[in-house]
Amino acid sequence: MNYNDIKPGQLISAYHKGFHRVISKELTDGGTCELVHYEQVITSNFTIPKYKAKYCCNVAFCTLITQEVIEAMKTKYLNGLKVLEKELRKDTV
Repeated sequence: MNYNDIKPGQLISAYHKGFHRVISKELTDGGTCELVHYEQVITSNFTIPKYKAKYCCNVAFCTLITQEVIEAMKTKYLNGLKVLEKELRKDTV
């Protein structure tokens, strides 16, 4: 992910589990380290966290959440559930 593409307020996935809202960005080490500060808004289990933990990581670990990313996630998880259902049917036969 490009540091200049991320803006405060956007949703991202990052180094830490779950989905996060960007709070701020920071250049450190003379501009060589591009950090993104964020807070968790949805857990990895797709629930609202009781506490909005704040984190920071290098921009290289960030993915901007777009509608295209959400559609790809839907396809991946729905296909995974179909495979799981197929395996479950094998157990009951």
